[in-house]
Amino acid sequence: MSHKHVPRREAFDLAIKMLSNVGITPDRAFDYPHELSGGMRQRVVIALAMALSPRVLIADEPTSALDVVTQQHILELIKGEITSKGLSLIFITHEISLLNGLVDNLAVMYAGEVMEHGSFNEILDEPLHPYTEMLLNTLLTLDSSMKEASSIPLQETGLVQNSKSVNMCKYAPRCKYAFDRCWKERPLLLPAGKKADKERLVACHKYN
Repeated sequence: MSHKHVPRREAFDLAIKMLSNVGITPDRAFDYPHELSGGMRQRVVIALAMALSPRVLIADEPTSALDVVTQQHILELIKGEITSKGLSLIFITHEISLLNGLVDNLAVMYAGEVMEHGSFNEILDEPLHPYTEMLLNTLLTLDSSMKEASSIPLQETGLVQNSKSVNMCKYAPRCKYAFDRCWKERPLLLPAGKKADKERLVACHKYN
């Protein structure tokens, strides 16, 4: 706790309190990382993140490589922390289903660019961008997967002959709706239609 410049004993007591808040008992405080389970190590990291009372908590794939039960516990823990302390949360994940009840707004990114932005419920109810549509379809069909959805042959997408076009839409090679403009002009993130809500944005020529 060198950031807070507190005495060693006070720092230790605070560490014990932070660990207790995430379900780690005091008798495990001196354990080495390899002596803790994956879920416990994740909880320790959350305790570390909360130690300095941040206003914004950035969680980057906090439940990756965890079993379903531990994953749910970590999500409930994060939700409890942001609710009790009034924090803002930025949650980065490849699994949209994890965000239910956790976030208000959603930004869907592909190849480093935001493809769609809006409220979580709006996007789930009516996805606008083809990539968002594909992501949500993988949640609805048990036999679908990201690998299958993204394995369209290059010859069929036109990626080979259009690979030199740096201004093309990045998702065009995998998009079933792609047309000529998509290969020539990168779409901007804009309100979806002239009368659309300014908070509902999409980078797709279908709408702009």
